[in-house]
Order: sequence, then structure tokens, then C-alpha cells
Amino acid sequence: MQCHRDVGNYPHPPFIAKDRRDVSIQLNQTCQYCHSSQNELTKDSVHARALENGNSNAAICVDCHTAHTVKRLIDPQTQELLPEARLWIPQTCAKCHNEIYQKYQESVHGSALIGNGNPDVPTCIDCHGVHNIEDPTTAQFRLNSPQIWCKVSYRS
Repeated sequence: MQCHRDVGNYPHPPFIAKDRRDVSIQLNQTCQYCHSSQNELTKDSVHARALENGNSNAAICVDCHTAHTVKRLIDPQTQELLPEARLWIPQTCAKCHNEIYQKYQESVHGSALIGNGNPDVPTCIDCHGVHNIEDPTTAQFRLNSPQIWCKVSYRS
């Protein structure tokens, strides 16, 4: 895997950024070389729309996955989410959505997952998606919310 694709030559090509966040945003495009299907899903997400509308704090790949210490989330044999990854998901979302995380922690699902270590309960991504995160304030999200319960309840 080659993330820094254009720095093999010396002197390095010029790179101009306003601040550290701008560096991350500019380099975020690099993720698509190995993760094109995930990248494609993010294009319609609430985070992508926020970034397009000028919110430089909107989530990008490295905000959830980090740039250099990437954890394995999926079991390579079963392609299922690892149980420990289910614990990491709410903690990751809490970086930006702490107030909602506090409510989740106190909910029946959050207390089962966080308090009792039961990974067989819904986390943030079960209702809101992974890379194609929908805006929960839209009418479309609310109209589809009954189907969310069905997907979560019958998860294999």
C-alpha cells in the first residue's frame, strides 16, 4: 500500500496547505486508490455535503480510520465486523458527536455494548450507515426509519 504516492522523488513536489486540517483534507483523496468502493459511498453522505458546503471540520477518512495506525475492523475470512470493532464505532463517532454518544451510552443498546461488552446490539452505523451516512434530520431518513429497525433486528 502506497499512501504517499508522489513523494518518492527528491526534492519533494511542492505542497501548500493553510493548516494541518487542510493537509488532511487535501490528502484524503489518496484513500480512494485502495478503497474506491468506500470512497464512492461517501460522495452522497452528510459528511461529504458538509465538506462541500465549506465545513472543514466535516468527517473525512482519517477522522474515523486514522492515517497511520489503522485497526482491522472486518474479519478477513467471514467479512463480518469484528466484535471489538463494534465497541470502537460509538467511541469513534463520539469524537464529533459526543452529546449523542452520551445519550447512546445510557440507552439500552449502549449500556449493553459499553457497560456489558455485548457486541450483538445496534451501534451508530446500523442505523446511520457506514460511509454513506444519511442526514437524520431529513424527511427521507425519517420515512425510512421503520425499515432500519428491520435491518438491525434481522442482522445475521
